[in-house]
Amino acid sequence: MKREQISVSQLSALMCMFIISSSTLLIPTYLASQAKQDAWIAVTAGIALSCLLVPLYTKLSGTYPGMTLMQYSEVILGRLPGKAVGLLFWAYLLILTSGLLRQLGEMITTLTLPQTPIQAIHAVMVLLLVFSVRRGLEPVGRSAEIFLPWVLLFILCFLIFLAPEIEINHLLPVMEHGLPPVIKGTLTLIGIPYLDLVVFLMLLPHLRRPEKSGKAFRFAMLSGGGIVLLFTLCSILVLGPHTTERSVYPLFQMAQKVNIGNFIQRIEVLVGGLWFISLFFKITVCLYACALCAAQLFGLRGYREITYPLGLIIWVLAMIIAPSSVYFLDFIREIWTVSTLPYGLLLPLLLLAVHAWKQRSARKGES
Repeated sequence: MKREQISVSQLSALMCMFIISSSTLLIPTYLASQAKQDAWIAVTAGIALSCLLVPLYTKLSGTYPGMTLMQYSEVILGRLPGKAVGLLFWAYLLILTSGLLRQLGEMITTLTLPQTPIQAIHAVMVLLLVFSVRRGLEPVGRSAEIFLPWVLLFILCFLIFLAPEIEINHLLPVMEHGLPPVIKGTLTLIGIPYLDLVVFLMLLPHLRRPEKSGKAFRFAMLSGGGIVLLFTLCSILVLGPHTTERSVYPLFQMAQKVNIGNFIQRIEVLVGGLWFISLFFKITVCLYACALCAAQLFGLRGYREITYPLGLIIWVLAMIIAPSSVYFLDFIREIWTVSTLPYGLLLPLLLLAVHAWKQRSARKGES
């Protein structure tokens, strides 16, 4: 397979888009339902704890440079156990990608095209995603690098426009319900955007300067997490914790409140476009990782030849992954952290532990 290469800034842009996409839309609601007005504390704690993933991921990729998680799983665990782990990881990528596609479809049908069948929206999106993946990782990385500054600028302007609507009293009383709700909210934040960053262990071999991968992770985690923190704070300060908890998409409810001199107002379309762009990049990264994992798992010559079958599989899975939008949103809030924990944390820890044990055994054998 021809090795595509991306720069550190392009990887950082992709990671940042990956974090802010679904997090800015769903996290304020989820955390407000768990931690109420203390949701911002849960976000802060979640960002701090998630940074511990950086040395784990960079140590693993640095120990086996030029190899994906699929490849060094076979080296560390052996061919058959490595293939089994790779198959499970591929299934995780399939579920993640189809879940994100369903999320995108639900948002579009709920807010903009309620009369359009969600299957049709998914079909159009799958075609666009497959086209993007087949173009290669380099064009996707360059596009993310171009879009990210504009996305960040719009977010900054949006938050400034909301300043007149802020009510500080919505943050009080602090820690009214104690520590357990904050801990639950922290775990939710770690699970939804941060543990899913394990996907990038399939992309790190394409980094021009692999030794800088930690820099990309830290930039994305801190900048993306900072944006999630600002949106969560604004949701509580502008809407209040109870309205944020009841709102499916508080981001759009806040956009309705923007009114600058009766000229700049009702910017929901712009907010929707921002979210669509960031989520499109996230799904593209997941589909690319899924195709690359499948190619290495089944010994194909390249990942492009499997993109169309994968697109069809993901289109089907997006429809059957949940019977309704309510069930789907509850699944993400209550189950996803537990579901992604084995792949985002336990699998890298297992691989590092087995690697260390094999090295220790080899040294004892030599002595």
